[in-house]
Amino acid sequence: MRFMWLPKPIRKHVNNLLEQEMPRGRGSAVYRTLPAHLDKAEVNGKRHLVFVCYYAYPSTIKKSVALRRTGRYHTTLIACCIRQDLDITSWFDDAYEVEHYKELFNVLNNAAPTVITACIQPSLLGAIVLEVCPDANVVVDIMDSGYFMRKDPNHIDSCLERAVLQRANTLVHKMPPPAIKELRAAWDVDTPDVLAHCLPMTELFQDTVPPPAPPYRIVYAGGIMPYHAAVRDGHEHMIMDPIIRETADQNILLTFLANLNARDMFWEDQQRYFDHQKTFSHFAFRPGVPFYQLPSVISNFHYGLLYDQTRISSWRTKAYAYNMSTKIFSYFEAGLPLLVYSEFEYICEIVNRHGLGVVYSLDKLDEIPALLAKADYERLRANVKKYRNANNLETLIPTLEKLYGLPA
Repeated sequence: MRFMWLPKPIRKHVNNLLEQEMPRGRGSAVYRTLPAHLDKAEVNGKRHLVFVCYYAYPSTIKKSVALRRTGRYHTTLIACCIRQDLDITSWFDDAYEVEHYKELFNVLNNAAPTVITACIQPSLLGAIVLEVCPDANVVVDIMDSGYFMRKDPNHIDSCLERAVLQRANTLVHKMPPPAIKELRAAWDVDTPDVLAHCLPMTELFQDTVPPPAPPYRIVYAGGIMPYHAAVRDGHEHMIMDPIIRETADQNILLTFLANLNARDMFWEDQQRYFDHQKTFSHFAFRPGVPFYQLPSVISNFHYGLLYDQTRISSWRTKAYAYNMSTKIFSYFEAGLPLLVYSEFEYICEIVNRHGLGVVYSLDKLDEIPALLAKADYERLRANVKKYRNANNLETLIPTLEKLYGLPA
């Protein structure tokens, strides 16, 4: 019997998930040559690290990049969907795509690396790693915790996440101390944790344009859920209509670059936003680019935007207060100051402390032009350069060494 360490209702839920199809958009798997070193804790004298995730997230890629630069780590990625344009073997020593969740059992069955990292969500991936590799040193990477994303603390997916966090050897996350403290207390989790942000890569740094005069060019680069899916699935905070409409008459040119995660993105689902281009001449909706190309693409904008409709969100308010959106580091790589709303408290604290952007109110979108006109853009741009130089990916290496430099 599998997953006997899980309570019966969660065990049944996990086994049901294993029978389900993976989300559409994966296309045909490409990276199908099984890595040769999965059963080894060391490869050519280097510690062997395996990362298991759904997509090849920039935060996962950057961890691999930083660790490989030390010359002490061999990294393997096992993912459910890897876009070819990510050039994945530039960032990992080996990469493999599973065709379904059950295949993970076979792929990991004889795995014995120094450390296995399971990136959640979905928590199912963490459960599989913990089940198949019970004696492994398992690090669970919390991309976004269901504790803050769901208002129901007893939601079955939240219960699964809690069980995974409790059983892991170490947690890695992007939450501020009050957030991890609250999560620990609520879920009775005493697993050691490490904070590791998706810091900027120096080789991606770009210089921005000179100080702006209206019209201001603002870019939102990140995940954009199709309108109908946001309504259907209770993610109304990802409905982008208000910011598009409110900036229409404000002498602001607004561009969305939607994340390219899956191989087949079904852009017809985003027809509403494509159609908005016909109604709002200031607005452009474009498919995004791989993370390593993004800074050069957006460096001709003036500000990187963060926006959510928190007023109608199904998430807990603290999901925003505690969130560290990884897109801000791509904005910094491009040299862009941030345009961030005040309820992103963790990010605003950093922005205000280091002078990295402009803070606006979601209830007063009409005030954005006046805030931009008042800002000392040259100073903001200089502060971004100073901050990214002092907080680049190289500075993360000691933290990652603490996390992954464990005895084999």
